[in-house]
Amino acid sequence: MTVAAATRPVIDRPDADSVLVGVFRAGEGGPGRAVARAVMDFWRGVPWPTGLLSVNCYISTDGSDVLTYEQWTDDEAAARSLEQGGLSRTAPVDGMPGVEVVGPVRYRLYRSSTSDEPRVPGCFVFASLLVDGHEAARQWVDQVLDSVDMSTVAERDHPGGISAHFHISVDGTSALNYAEWDSEEAHIGFIEGAVRQEALSQVGGMPRTAGIGDNRFLLFQSLVDN
Repeated sequence: MTVAAATRPVIDRPDADSVLVGVFRAGEGGPGRAVARAVMDFWRGVPWPTGLLSVNCYISTDGSDVLTYEQWTDDEAAARSLEQGGLSRTAPVDGMPGVEVVGPVRYRLYRSSTSDEPRVPGCFVFASLLVDGHEAARQWVDQVLDSVDMSTVAERDHPGGISAHFHISVDGTSALNYAEWDSEEAHIGFIEGAVRQEALSQVGGMPRTAGIGDNRFLLFQSLVDN
């Protein structure tokens, strides 16, 4: 295991077939950094599970949420980790009052769109959305990516988009967009701009959020198994 304090994960790495995404809610202005530090100290202190490729920890820009994005070789390995008491996702925040643990939820990467110009992101955006089954999720994602292509969005109203990686939950109840942006300001401009509104009008609007709704994060730390 190699600790990489400022290296973001490779979302479309070919050996990652399953993803676990969990959230620690600390409340607005909450102790996000303390929670993130506890989460990563927990992962350093347990034996590295077979099948785990990376653990990546993010803090929301308002300090209210800490999000973990785990990459696994396969869904079976990810599922086993949820059944092992030594990998309890609540353990890192035991004794921290007021911190709510949500998930983790199992996802698989479905489709990605990336900018033609590789850049280092300054902001990460996670949005989980309620969907009605795998087929409906795939259709919605296809429509969105056909409407907003990261390779061309920089040429339109709001430059700054780097990538969008859409995942679908194993149970088919939610879709997750993991997006990379140059900055928080660039993403805010996109949210308020005409490109997004045009795209949403073409796909029939935005599904209801499933816990994470266009929340902006900064990468805290990554642990990677080489």
